[in-house]
Amino acid sequence: MEKRLIIVALGLLVSLSLLWIFVIPPFQTPDEQAHLRYIQFIAENKRLPNEEDISNNEILESSETIENLIEQTQADRIFHNRTYHFDFENPEPTSIDGFNSAHIYNHPPLYYIWGAAIYLVFSTLGILKVLYLIRISNLVFVVFNFLYTYKTASFFSRNNWFKSVAAFLISFWPALMFGNAGINSDVLLFTSFFAVTYYLIKIFKSPGLRQSDLVKLSLWSAAGLLSKAQFLVFFPIVLQVVIWKLRTNISFKKIAAFAAPLILPLIYFVRNTFEFGGLFPDPSGNTGIVRDNYFRSESSCTGLSLFTYLRTLIYPRYALIFKGFVGNFGWLDTQLPKIIYILAGLVLLVGATAAVYWLAVSIKKKNFKIEHALLFAPVINLELFYIYLFLKGYVYRCYENFPTQGRYYFPMLLSFVLLLLLGFRSILPGRFRGIFYKGIIIAVLLFNSFCLAMIIERYCL
Repeated sequence: MEKRLIIVALGLLVSLSLLWIFVIPPFQTPDEQAHLRYIQFIAENKRLPNEEDISNNEILESSETIENLIEQTQADRIFHNRTYHFDFENPEPTSIDGFNSAHIYNHPPLYYIWGAAIYLVFSTLGILKVLYLIRISNLVFVVFNFLYTYKTASFFSRNNWFKSVAAFLISFWPALMFGNAGINSDVLLFTSFFAVTYYLIKIFKSPGLRQSDLVKLSLWSAAGLLSKAQFLVFFPIVLQVVIWKLRTNISFKKIAAFAAPLILPLIYFVRNTFEFGGLFPDPSGNTGIVRDNYFRSESSCTGLSLFTYLRTLIYPRYALIFKGFVGNFGWLDTQLPKIIYILAGLVLLVGATAAVYWLAVSIKKKNFKIEHALLFAPVINLELFYIYLFLKGYVYRCYENFPTQGRYYFPMLLSFVLLLLLGFRSILPGRFRGIFYKGIIIAVLLFNSFCLAMIIERYCL
């Protein structure tokens, strides 16, 4: 039963993911042209950008091949999306300007090296086919997301439907599928978070400390560190758990097994620090993650009152994050009906209330365990990181700007889903849980199909 359920679910997942990949036109996912340019640069030069490339921003920006593809695809799609992304009144090719260049090249390179390998093998097929092949390669991470979510849920329940609901809620979530449909290093970041969370809980719960688990935890940690800056904020939790477990299971082989994969991110960050003066290269010379979005904002929090900080921190920021989670796909001009946001908000409110109830009862009955606390680690660390960036003064009124997009919070998605499910399980009578779990799976599939149909109608019909 369990294996059959997983096989059917993965078949559905791959099929729907392929639809998302081919329905969304080229360069309609976030900054896809700039992500593709980074891949192209690595493939053509067989190396990462160096100091000379960084100082000469034109080398990183210029790509006649990609500009031509933008022009071709834009002419075909522009009338479907007149109000967003492409300027309908001035349908010139979207250039890979300094903002996009800076936005991309200060990301670690692992996903781009992955894409560059595909680019090198299939470059003779043409840039458009290479773009779709790189998109299709994201299916590897999509499948890993499902499997690691399913396995992590097994620590909290042996019920197959509970585990399936957790995997469905994350893997089939439309906004996540949209994020995984384009060329973007986020897809590797999300999978790294899910995998590391699984191995952290597994290592903690195991009476011993298996060397193979340490290697897998370290490999996925290295992948996360070489994907995006957000993982650096989570990595101290990894170190704390490993050090705590090693105190009674210490051996040179185990330390070496954990440390060896981390040499690559260490070399990368040391190289950046000495060559570029910081952990992340800055191609434009005067921008970066914070400044890019600071200057894109309509106004800044800098110099305003504490009350203004708190007001803008809570609203509209969290309302916009919620919309991004539900299925406002950010880069696509596809707004869901208001009733969907209202219903999703009610479900989230009830689930969050149930999760607080479950937490309080667990602490009172002394059933709250460290593996439960590990679910909060990504949420607390990342949220503090995003609040820090916010309070640095670069978002007062925004919609696209990091970190207000819902997809920037997807590393927390596994934690959110499991905490909500644990809350609902605590308030539902046992005889109703099976119906509840199956109902959620059906609802998620219907919601996914609705969002996909909405995008097909807008871009393909």
